[in-house]
Amino acid sequence: MSGRQRFTLIELLVVIAIIAILASMLLPALNRARDTAKTSKCMAQLKQFGVYWQMYADNSDGYIHESKYNSYAPSGVSTHLWQQGINEMFAQGFLDGNRNWRDNRKLWLWNCPANMDQIVPFADTNSEPERKNSYTGNGGNGNGKTPDHSQFLGSRVNQWKYPARLYAIMDGMQVFVEPHKIEGGSSGQGPQHGVVYRHNNALNMLFADGHVKTGKYPLWNRGNGSSNINDTASNTQPWFADGRGHNLQNFY
Repeated sequence: MSGRQRFTLIELLVVIAIIAILASMLLPALNRARDTAKTSKCMAQLKQFGVYWQMYADNSDGYIHESKYNSYAPSGVSTHLWQQGINEMFAQGFLDGNRNWRDNRKLWLWNCPANMDQIVPFADTNSEPERKNSYTGNGGNGNGKTPDHSQFLGSRVNQWKYPARLYAIMDGMQVFVEPHKIEGGSSGQGPQHGVVYRHNNALNMLFADGHVKTGKYPLWNRGNGSSNINDTASNTQPWFADGRGHNLQNFY
């Protein structure tokens, strides 16, 4: 026993200090890797939505589901939220006999892994916490009116001027975001109230042509700060998520 070597208190403290230093160096890298994985999964889900939208349009005379109603849908497809239209065409296995979501523990593609607050796949409500959706769509409150082809929801694919620049689905918390005043002059639900930058202050975006990007926006509007949807594109008005921007522009 007398010949057995033991660590001194100083040596133990040195070892603990080295472990602490290594941990402090590794944890940020692990967090970055975790965040990168969440961003990649979110982008993959948005890419899948792009495939579904193309298939949906192929079965709907070229129309994309409106945000809340769908007068252009084929028989048997939901006439309510755009998420319901996607579910009823592509996610029947997640629905029960009444077309309701079967198990809220399995949110399918509707949950961005960076959104830890979500408890239902989607919800058309302003109450908490049900409105903590993961994805929002570019489009006004659909009601069967003539589609606005400078938006995505409710539009027709052969009317898109610049599909590679047209915002489609993005990180957000509400069912849709409305970039300009709707018919009748009442103010729409501005994008600053629905867009969420949850990927290290960046936003994942599906564009109408099917490609997905992540970027540190603010998003850019079409128009010059006017509610006139025919204004010439100027890219001068940012689409903020914190309420500093305008909510009255149409945009590409």
